[in-house]
Order: sequence, then structure tokens, then C-alpha cells
Amino acid sequence: MDDLERKIQFARFLFRDPANPFNAATSVFPDDIGEACKAALEWTKDETVINEIERLKAEKPDEIIPDKNEALLLAWRIANNAYEAKDRISALRLFAEISGHMPDKTINKNIKTEESKINKVMLVKDHGSNEEWESDLLNQQGKLVNYD
Repeated sequence: MDDLERKIQFARFLFRDPANPFNAATSVFPDDIGEACKAALEWTKDETVINEIERLKAEKPDEIIPDKNEALLLAWRIANNAYEAKDRISALRLFAEISGHMPDKTINKNIKTEESKINKVMLVKDHGSNEEWESDLLNQQGKLVNYD
């Protein structure tokens, strides 16, 4: 396999996982870590590799979007490589949401509860006739004024 074929193969691996040029390089050079390191550092800027990646993007745009497993793997890598705790927590939250470990946060407001079925009635105490009520009122007011 010559360098041109290796660069095209490297570009295809890098197209699938752009964040890991070393993984792409070790796929091309499985037995030579030195060449893999050199390729990972230099070939990402190589014109042949860049052109092949651009061609793949134009040819296969649906392969740019990761599937669920690739998204989970990416979130897991971010969580493990994050320097700050807030970034790690955000990545783990994303991982949990994608994998289905977190409950759905939507609230159904159309659910009718038993409380809404209760008749709302105000109970009123019967104070008798107007004359009885007026006499009780005057007695009570008299007691308040005279302190009896």
C-alpha cells in the first residue's frame, strides 16, 4: 500500500471520527506506532486528506451525523476527558439523556385529578331570621362597647 492509498484510508477513518486522528492513524499503521504518530500529527493538514474528507462530506452527508451509539461514545469521551467538573457533569447528563437513564421532563397538563372532580361548595351557617340575627348582633356589639 503506497502513501496515497494510506492517506485516503486515513481520511476515511478520520471522517468517521474527526476528534481522534491517532485512532485513524493506528488503523492505517497497526504495526508501526512511530509512523502512526507521524501520520496523526502531519496528515491532518495534508491536502490529499483534506480533499478526501471534503469529497466524503459532499458524497455522504448523512454519515456526518452520528448514530445513537456514536453519540453515546462521544459524550462518554468528553466526560472522561473534561478538565472542569461542570463540563464533566454536562457530558454525563447528556450521556444519561441519550441512553435513556433520565426520565422525560414533559408534563401533561391535561390530566384531571380527583381534586378537580370535587364539587366546590361553600357551607354557610344558618343565623336564623333577619330579626334574630339583628338582635344577636346588637347584643354582641353592646358587650364589646360596655365590656360586660
